Amino acid sequence: GLFACVLGTIAFLGGQITALRREIIKQSKALTLANEFIAHQASHDELTEVYNRRYLMEELNREHARSHRSGQPYSLALLDIDHFKAVNDRHGHLAGDAVLKQFASLLQQTLRGMDLVILNEGKELLARYGGEEFVILMPETKGSAGMVCLERLRARVRELDVLNIAPPLQLTFSAGLAEARPGEAPDAVLQRQLGDLGRA
Repeated sequence: GLFACVLGTIAFLGGQITALRREIIKQSKALTLANEFIAHQASHDELTEVYNRRYLMEELNREHARSHRSGQPYSLALLDIDHFKAVNDRHGHLAGDAVLKQFASLLQQTLRGMDLVILNEGKELLARYGGEEFVILMPETKGSAGMVCLERLRARVRELDVLNIAPPLQLTFSAGLAEARPGEAPDAVLQRQLGDLGRA
């Protein structure tokens, strides 16, 4: 009887331990998902799902440090959707939001297929800088290659069909491009890019 009682206690404790392990695993997975969600929210723009300005600045500083060590240049491009205020005024903010989403999605799709054109080893980073402005960080990329990138993007944006959002609407963008100079601070590259903004 004592043996049976001990076995029953061991079986009960084993079941409790197994249940506790399952609960710990479940909570661990939930915590991991929550942390991933928080990290995503901290680094991505809520509307367009591209990186946000804060993450861009962190990556810009990291790329600047890499460039300083390797001697390889990097470039920044600023894209500003033309007459975007008119889209909101004429068609409403929901239409404006839809345009921003489609524009960001098209930029991402186009950039993913351009590594062989830009001929760099790093990955381009697209971020929403604010409003209708987007910045592309191009690691190990000279300004001439950055211009090739902008021309490809300009051609693709002209093909973007947004008639289902706000007819008759054709998107264009203006752009500024700056290649980092030796010893130039990241903020200075960004400011020069903003100053060079012009029709793409």
